[in-house]
Amino acid sequence: MKRKNTISTILIFSLLFGLFLNFTIISSNNQTNEENKDLDKLDIKFKPKMSNGLKSLNYSNIFRNATTIYRGFLQDLHSVNFTVNASGFLTVHHMNIQIYFPDNTDETYPMTDLTNDNFTYTYTPGYDAPLGFHKVKFIVYNGTGFILNTQTTISNFTVKSNCLIGLDPEKSEYRRGETLETSLIVYDFVPYSFKWNITVVDNVNENIQKNIFNVGNDLFHIKIEINETYEQMNKNYFIKVNMTDVNNNYKRTAVAYFQFKVLLPVSILTSIIFNPTSIFREKSCNLDTNVSYIQNDLRIELINVSLTLIDTNINDLLLINNNDGTFSNTFSVDATYPARKYHYVIKTLYNLEEIEQYKGAINVKNNPPEIDGYEINDYDTDESISVNYGEDLVFEFDVSDIEGVAYITLLLINEEDDEYEITREYESDLEITVRTAELITGTWEIYVYVTDTDGETVGLDDDFDTAPQKITVIPDTLSNILPWIMLIIGLIIGILVGTGITYYTMKSKMLIYKPEEKIEALEKRSKKEKKPKKPEPPPTKPKPTKKLIEEEKPEKKELRKPRKIKRKLK
Repeated sequence: MKRKNTISTILIFSLLFGLFLNFTIISSNNQTNEENKDLDKLDIKFKPKMSNGLKSLNYSNIFRNATTIYRGFLQDLHSVNFTVNASGFLTVHHMNIQIYFPDNTDETYPMTDLTNDNFTYTYTPGYDAPLGFHKVKFIVYNGTGFILNTQTTISNFTVKSNCLIGLDPEKSEYRRGETLETSLIVYDFVPYSFKWNITVVDNVNENIQKNIFNVGNDLFHIKIEINETYEQMNKNYFIKVNMTDVNNNYKRTAVAYFQFKVLLPVSILTSIIFNPTSIFREKSCNLDTNVSYIQNDLRIELINVSLTLIDTNINDLLLINNNDGTFSNTFSVDATYPARKYHYVIKTLYNLEEIEQYKGAINVKNNPPEIDGYEINDYDTDESISVNYGEDLVFEFDVSDIEGVAYITLLLINEEDDEYEITREYESDLEITVRTAELITGTWEIYVYVTDTDGETVGLDDDFDTAPQKITVIPDTLSNILPWIMLIIGLIIGILVGTGITYYTMKSKMLIYKPEEKIEALEKRSKKEKKPKKPEPPPTKPKPTKKLIEEEKPEKKELRKPRKIKRKLK
């Protein structure tokens, strides 16, 4: 029985001891997790770890001179210095420090190489440095730029300010006539005791800054009137707080800047007038505007208006200031830009800085072709024109277009609605020839159409003053009856020729038989009148007798000169 009680006591004690040990381990783990969460805020030393073959930087090799610094102090009175010993890495060449600011931005700065692989960097916060907790990482490089360490070793510091102002960032913009009013706090901390002076300056570079206005000394409440003193508008100005240390013979110790902006005045474009309302390329157009403004202290000569016609040659064209709130200027769009709708921007300017802008759209149109007249066969078109059938009609044109003429179309329509159309590409010496042989006779109305390079067509019709109402093609009547005339003449000639041939043949036969009969008659007469023969003379050479010669002569004369017969042909 006693043995059983001993065993029970041991079991109970073991159980209680196990519960206590478990609770201790859980508490220890929770504390470790909380410490890990605060790692970014604590400067805790950890043993080096290896990550992806890279060694981490040892915390014992990082030296820092401050954990809290104040911005705006002069001569590095408040800055943080980091010195790192990187001798634990082989072939160290250089190091960088990377600072992560509270506004979720970061900057990387090169560290200065000291001796024995020691590197240093001093950070001095500017007047506008973000306030709060800053994280710091270090990067070790070899000669080829390869990173030798992991970036798991993190240090930190905090930036504070001893001078604060109650400007609301969303209400830090003012126009002339308005008042900037705010509160100021200057905090004295050991070992300082501050006095301060408040001014307004135009920039934060003390070598070139201009003092605009002296606000006062040791003020906790600031009131600044925004007036004509602030000549430049749409510009940032700064409230400057110069702090001196009473405990150090009023030595200038710190400076703080607080930014605000003076806006451009409000203006209203009360009217915008394009004249003419339709803009044609290469033709002048006048723009008139009227501007009203709220602030009475504006210098009117510094107000102006500009025009930009987007995607054209009109870019920031300044309108003429008429010094009465109206502005105007003349412009034209080059012919090289296509005819279409363009967007424009009209800006109101003060001292060449934009105050207001107005956007709109306007159509830029094509210039239609112009027809100054034309000639037909060198006749003016104000004359009545008639041509014989078969003659050519030669048309010459006097046309023009700013953007260029593409082609000319000539259309002729007669009383029976027959059409004759011809189109030619335009040239400076273009002539169009129409052969009337391709037309039918009668009256034709003439229509001339000119098309430019943009495809716009302009035509001359019946009611155009210098265009001929009609042109007449005269029919050739003689040519219609000429075949019949030629046939009749041919018949007449044929009859006359036939008659002549018949007469000549009959007359020829009469001339052949009549001389023979006459010879026979003469022979008979000679026999009757024959005398007694004389004694024959001795034989001699026979000679023709005189009587025979006389008798033969009439015969020959009659044969050689036949009587001529004359006949008059009708």
